[in-house]
Amino acid sequence: MVRTLISADSHVNEAPDLFETRLPSALRERGPRLRTDDQGRDAWITEGLAPSPLTFGVHAAGKRVDGQPFAQRDLFIGRDEMVRGSFDPVARLDDMARDGVAAEVLYPGPLSGLGGGGTIANIADTELRHACIRAYNDWLADFCAVAPDRFVGMALLRIEEPEFAVTEIERIADLGLRAGIVNGMPDLAGGPPLFSELHEPIWERAEALGLTLSLHILHARSTAPLTAAGAKDARLTGKSEGLQSVLNHVGSGTGVFETYMTMMYLDMAEPLSLLVFSGILERHPRLRFALAECGIGWIAFTLERMDAIFHKHRNWMRTSVTRPPSEYFRDQCYATFQDDDVSGLLCRELTGVETLMWASDYPHTDTTFPYSQQVVERMFEHVGISADDAARIAAGNASRLYRLPVK
Repeated sequence: MVRTLISADSHVNEAPDLFETRLPSALRERGPRLRTDDQGRDAWITEGLAPSPLTFGVHAAGKRVDGQPFAQRDLFIGRDEMVRGSFDPVARLDDMARDGVAAEVLYPGPLSGLGGGGTIANIADTELRHACIRAYNDWLADFCAVAPDRFVGMALLRIEEPEFAVTEIERIADLGLRAGIVNGMPDLAGGPPLFSELHEPIWERAEALGLTLSLHILHARSTAPLTAAGAKDARLTGKSEGLQSVLNHVGSGTGVFETYMTMMYLDMAEPLSLLVFSGILERHPRLRFALAECGIGWIAFTLERMDAIFHKHRNWMRTSVTRPPSEYFRDQCYATFQDDDVSGLLCRELTGVETLMWASDYPHTDTTFPYSQQVVERMFEHVGISADDAARIAAGNASRLYRLPVK
């Protein structure tokens, strides 16, 4: 059967000329430009930052035969290998038609900051950093305007700078964007911790404007170096030196990058717990959070543990929230998964069917493209899911959260 699919976590990559055409003219030579670095790689070059080379991992769509490992052996790619549908909305619609996907939620790529830790967030100069964020959000709004009933753009919101984030929330709402990505661990990127009262204006404006906020894997902690010498210090201090230190282990035989890929999903448990136990969700009952690309198998256990803490320990801990944590999650949170989460689907009644959203992760290496229809059908059949639950997970929950007309 052909079912309605909404991908609640897909990605764009920045158009090659995005910043050179959209930054103020005085900043264009300092902002990100796609050039050749000193190692001969096509890379984004930004003043004051190490080059950010184009990588296969975010341009993988269409390069895998269903069920088989990628044939790709090289980490870095040239600009002629960029997936056009990742930055051209017309090509994207063609790929969606090929994949049988009705609508997509569009998250950024590594340059603009998965979870807030990307190159743009690391620009030291405030004027340039803010200009790059605004330029990206403007470009994203124009991308989505090509098919507003099929694209939901996930704007960049740098909550490490609360005043700027509030200003940008107001601006992106005027642009027609309905969602924004925030760093789940802003204190590891130089900002106030997630529970800080300095973030209250952000939650208030997002709630008032009906803006969905999202946490995505690869927030600050996941970019901490995992080298043998630095792993302990990085994990204890939370210092982040960028994803490059982990990428250096690709093909090394150390297992570091494979372990990084395995464990990144579990990072999301910490900000989820803070959202609940800090009272953010209780104080803002109309605020909605989407946990993206983190899978769902871990959620049932995490909610069970959080509820146990509430029921057993809330008095002596002086816990401020008044309901079991699982209730806040089911009322206000959603989570996305791809094709590898049978365990999560088997726990769907514990987690809450109404919280689960399928995603294709186009155009990254985890993507189900161009086999999404077959992958979803095979997964639902394996789990033995009801037609109503399948429809909600495949499209209905995302349609409700993001106010999409797709049913």
